[in-house]
Amino acid sequence: MNIKIEKKYPIADETTFKIGGEAEFFVSVHCRHQLEDAVIQADRMDVPVTVLGGGSNVLVSSKGVDGLVVKLRSGEIEFLSREENLIRVGAGVSLPRLAGFCLNHSFTGLEWAAGVPGSLGGAVYGNAGAFGQSIADVVKEVEVLKEGEKKVLPLKEIDFSYRNSTFKRDNLTILSASLKLKSSNKEEIKEKIDKYIEYRNKNHPMEMPCAGSIFKNPETKIEDAKLIEKYPLLKDFNQKGIQSAGYLIESVGLKGHSIGGAAFSERHANFIVNQKEADSEDVKNLIKKAKQEVFERFGVNLEREVRFIGV
Repeated sequence: MNIKIEKKYPIADETTFKIGGEAEFFVSVHCRHQLEDAVIQADRMDVPVTVLGGGSNVLVSSKGVDGLVVKLRSGEIEFLSREENLIRVGAGVSLPRLAGFCLNHSFTGLEWAAGVPGSLGGAVYGNAGAFGQSIADVVKEVEVLKEGEKKVLPLKEIDFSYRNSTFKRDNLTILSASLKLKSSNKEEIKEKIDKYIEYRNKNHPMEMPCAGSIFKNPETKIEDAKLIEKYPLLKDFNQKGIQSAGYLIESVGLKGHSIGGAAFSERHANFIVNQKEADSEDVKNLIKKAKQEVFERFGVNLEREVRFIGV
């Protein structure tokens, strides 16, 4: 299958952050077979490979990226069993397109994905989710490339955890995933999708270039009585056993704080926005500052959700 590899390709516009230098080599692919060919070609060229789906949840170095960057432009959705509501989805399929497919076929379980500017492959890689749900809830098996060999991993061999997975830890290339969905009422599915998108538009800086949530929400309790008295919402988060990274960042006074062209969003402090030609160092320094100040104030170590590429 023919794929065209380009040299010194600017990749900032291939990311939702609109940040990034040139890729040493670059190729666009439109199906899982082309993706497989691209990864094999990178192996022949003896260069590292980086796969970009929707380009969200990543910070690409402004100095550029070595090796081959593979951009997933699209992908396939096909039924494996209509009776069992089982579908196979290519890694390049966008989450909004997948959510729309599910709506059209009255499948529930992926309403949360409707407003997420990512791809199926990236979602499985980082176990993406929202509103108390995640992609792991519907995965049955995943087709991957491992050391140049195609493998299919059933769910029992996949270790999913909060914003983490086997694929992320072992750096496997995801080709496709088989998803097992449930049937529901189309009107109820549409109602959920509309509600989730409305929430995102109201509470997230959707109108500005960003990468999504910068940090994972820490799975911990803060039991210092003085801190709870000063920051009353900590008590509510303690009951859930998980803190809000955005609330912690806001509580140390960093909401709206900027370095260079990047700033913590005024709308949601766990988002960094590219407000005026930010580079990767601006974002990296904001991340470092938030980690330091939140740890000093609350004793909580914020862990990045956004993936660094070449940074």
